[in-house]
Amino acid sequence: MRSFLFRVSGIALVFLQWVLVLFGLLLIAIALNTYAYETRYFATQLSAAPGQDHYVPPVFQRLLTGIVTGVISVGLGAILFCLRRIIAMRKVG
Repeated sequence: MRSFLFRVSGIALVFLQWVLVLFGLLLIAIALNTYAYETRYFATQLSAAPGQDHYVPPVFQRLLTGIVTGVISVGLGAILFCLRRIIAMRKVG
């Protein structure tokens, strides 16, 4: 029974680590794509007349948020990979 639980937990850990890595890469790709799209879109908009209010969207902040969140997700996946390797080495030794 204990061997079965160890095997199931190992499979779940591998699945979770790859989900985190792929989710992080997806977030980075979406952030870069959105940044490129938004900069092209807002470059075509007319600027505000002098003395009028205008809104400047936080395009660069959105890019940084997406990239940082993606890198954190990939990093968590890498940490899980290292922990799994350490646990596997302890189990063998």
